Amino acid sequence: MRKRIIIPLFICLIIIVVISVINMKTTYLGAYTKVISFGNISFKYNSNRRVLLKKVNIYKNGNKIKGFIKSQKSNNGYDYYAISRTNNKIDLDYLVASGTLLDLKVINSNNVEIDNQSLVVINNMLGTNLVLDNVFNYSVISYDIDNDITEEEVAFVTYLEEDTIVTRIFIYDDNSVINIINEEKELDEEGTSYNLASIIDFNKDNKYEIVISKVDGDSQPTYYNIYRYNNGTIKEIK
Repeated sequence: MRKRIIIPLFICLIIIVVISVINMKTTYLGAYTKVISFGNISFKYNSNRRVLLKKVNIYKNGNKIKGFIKSQKSNNGYDYYAISRTNNKIDLDYLVASGTLLDLKVINSNNVEIDNQSLVVINNMLGTNLVLDNVFNYSVISYDIDNDITEEEVAFVTYLEEDTIVTRIFIYDDNSVINIINEEKELDEEGTSYNLASIIDFNKDNKYEIVISKVDGDSQPTYYNIYRYNNGTIKEIK
């Protein structure tokens, strides 16, 4: 009797595992970060495991390109690269690619020229008194990332404060600043560099995850951190 119960349960478990594997969808961010989506659940992991030849959708400059991702042996492990069907290699540091069963909407950040108009916007958002000479980079994505019918500003700015370089990546929503990254380092310090890469709806629930690139020093690989914004709170997807 016990054996009759265990066998059907074991078969059901196998079926559930098979269905889960079939429905798992992979997104590649750069060479070393992958996001696995299953239903409304997403998680990420860092890996430099070899990819022999994987058919993918490559997202670049607002376009979707059919192509492949593959890797080759190097002294430090595997170097990855992507190729389109026209055999054009694509820089993997900024690669966004998904398995062909997953059709993503990828919205990239826009670099804004640092002028008086953009400076006013930055100072209004952060409540600062920055001057033009002290602001190095500014990029922004204006989009309804949490599907609440109003747009949020996802912004990235680096600026000089005395002898310290400050990096801010934040969400400006309802006149409030919700910090994602708020880092400081000395001018001559190597440290970690961050950048706002894009927003992506990985699990197709009409809520967009914020993708931030991370490099721990010169000549180091690029990894990606992923955050979800909901009701004024930030949660990192791990």
